[in-house]
Amino acid sequence: VSLKYLKEAKNSNRHLVFGIIHPSDRRRSHINRIKVSDFAIVGSVEERDYYMNIISNVFQFPQIEGINRQPKRHTQKNTILLGYHGNKMHLDSMSDDLSNAIGRIGREFDIELKCVYNFKQLGKWRSQLNNVRVRHVQWQLDSWLEELAECDVGLAPGLTKFEGWSMKIAHLLTGKYGFANDYLLRFKNTSNAGRTFVFHQLGIPVVAEIVPSNFHILANPNNGFLAYSEGGWYQALHKLCSSAELRQQIARNALSEFNRQYDPLIWARCLVDDLQSLCRKKDMV
Repeated sequence: VSLKYLKEAKNSNRHLVFGIIHPSDRRRSHINRIKVSDFAIVGSVEERDYYMNIISNVFQFPQIEGINRQPKRHTQKNTILLGYHGNKMHLDSMSDDLSNAIGRIGREFDIELKCVYNFKQLGKWRSQLNNVRVRHVQWQLDSWLEELAECDVGLAPGLTKFEGWSMKIAHLLTGKYGFANDYLLRFKNTSNAGRTFVFHQLGIPVVAEIVPSNFHILANPNNGFLAYSEGGWYQALHKLCSSAELRQQIARNALSEFNRQYDPLIWARCLVDDLQSLCRKKDMV
């Protein structure tokens, strides 16, 4: 819809309320459409905070996949299957800490990494992993859940690398204003916990990178693990690869917490309440 059309519609009816779902500010035209809207709907707290710079009414609705299948029953296995799904960029941005941790695990356990993503469109990820077999699986609507359901442990990297001038500036700033052991994190403004939600619903324990949305469930180590350092990734993966009983227990806890915090009907009611309140305010103007 053009900006001109939106403005004309708004001028023709002062009670009209309209919004934008998953806004983008990559172009000036996108920003102008956000500014003329009454509200925006986003998928995470990271995205909500970012777009409040542009529009005051930003409503959050988590990215919850509707998954109707029995959670996995974990058993002791000779080969542990690690699983990833999502955008190829998270594989390309995989940290050396995670790569090294997987390599160490590969020297102690027989493991395989299954990556479900759209490599036909984006190209295949060039893995730098040692001691680990990597299976590339093309994402398809009718089979992606079946592919992930085979996994024993889910991986959810979410940070992006500092490269080129951004790396030099980051080192300069941390050297001048911080400490050598400070965290320096970079993640997308659209970061969310949707990929971990899929694993939770499938009954698969997750190790995820320390992106804000992942803390909602995984900050409690009874529900899974958050990691950033090589040691953090390694210890979490070692525990999960060592024990099917632990995998089952953590997966069960995470699913219970997911169901408690992310009932889509509760979130839908909150969104309806927010929209009704906004409409009432519009009527009073």
